[in-house]
Amino acid sequence: MDRTTLSRPLADVLATLDPGEADAAYDHLGLAALTDHALVSACAAVIDCPKAAPPDSFVLHAPLELMARAALLARVGPDARDAARRRLVWFAATYASAGPSADEPEAPQVGSAKEATARLVSSVAAGDLDAAGAAARALVGHVGTEDLVAALVDVVAPRLAAAAHGGIYLNQLRSFIGAPAAPGVANMARELARHPDWRLTWFDGRGDAPSGPPRSPEALVEALRRPPSPGPLDVNFIYPTMHLTESSGLAAEVLTPVLAGVDRAVASRALLRVAALSMLQDDPDEAPYGWSHCLSMPHGLLSVAALSSRPDDVLAVAATYVFGFRATQGTVDLDPHWAPASPSVEWPEALDGEPDLAAAGAWHASVADRPALSAVLANRAAAHEDAHLAKYTLACLQLADADPGFAHGYLAAAAYLGAWWRQHDGVLA
Repeated sequence: MDRTTLSRPLADVLATLDPGEADAAYDHLGLAALTDHALVSACAAVIDCPKAAPPDSFVLHAPLELMARAALLARVGPDARDAARRRLVWFAATYASAGPSADEPEAPQVGSAKEATARLVSSVAAGDLDAAGAAARALVGHVGTEDLVAALVDVVAPRLAAAAHGGIYLNQLRSFIGAPAAPGVANMARELARHPDWRLTWFDGRGDAPSGPPRSPEALVEALRRPPSPGPLDVNFIYPTMHLTESSGLAAEVLTPVLAGVDRAVASRALLRVAALSMLQDDPDEAPYGWSHCLSMPHGLLSVAALSSRPDDVLAVAATYVFGFRATQGTVDLDPHWAPASPSVEWPEALDGEPDLAAAGAWHASVADRPALSAVLANRAAAHEDAHLAKYTLACLQLADADPGFAHGYLAAAAYLGAWWRQHDGVLA
């Protein structure tokens, strides 16, 4: 790399980097002097270009990973900022090197957000990838972030295409610090259109909720503790998992009665607590993908449910996610009142131990210690290469803020997954 690169826009420079040069480029270009907004925006410009080939896991997750890492950057401690920012540069260079970009058509001229939304809905239904991506870009040109999320939530919520990650995407948009305002929106729309028939439908046409006071969520929690299996799975990817959960009739049979009349906010809290407890109590082999998705997917959707015209359907989808993962990957009878024994070491030392010890240390950390604990979790996730760890840690930190009555559980779940990866990477103390 020579000094002529300094006169080019940073996004163009990142797009031509070999990922192995990312650290050297960070130093050579003086990127430490950039604001977080400027650095994140340059990375966002790189990943805002869809790829021509059907995406692999890295490319599919790229917009979510970028926004998760950007949000974590605001939470890391001063000593960890350099590593987190370097990881962003590596991430952008890796995305750019993942294959040629798609030839996108120009966004259509539309007169209103309503027209753009209608074009998007019809393009997704028709399976027209180019038209769906162009309509999504047109919609972004007409609305702000909150209105964009509101326009997209009913399109995204029931769909299992794009690995059913649309809810995570919409939630992350609301706190994204960079520009463009909706990085990867065309890619997300294209992936929804790639499989327009991949959607959940068991809750369509349900009658009105029963009258009277809201029902307790206890029956919902009981249904999730150890659900029956819907049958054998050839592969436990998200679409096959959720499609089997619905097509077997199990989702409708079990979830219809336990969701009827339950308060949506109370049910949402119960679902997400069960998801966190799944990480802490169930099969550790499913920790990095099964139990991480069991929380991050419903959390994303439930965070934007209030913007939907059908919020009860959004709740039903989120419940299907938790139910589907537990029914196909769960091996224990989950205990909603479980708590780990207090460890013999303080939480900073516990976080360097095996997953169960790390979780116990985070669970029993004092309220006063939680900000420091959260910063350590953010530090490690922001610098680690795994996208799921970044997304999951961010979701747990957000939920610890939103549900302080179970903050210890969410912090413990994040600590468990972080330690699982440290064990996997061979760097446990």
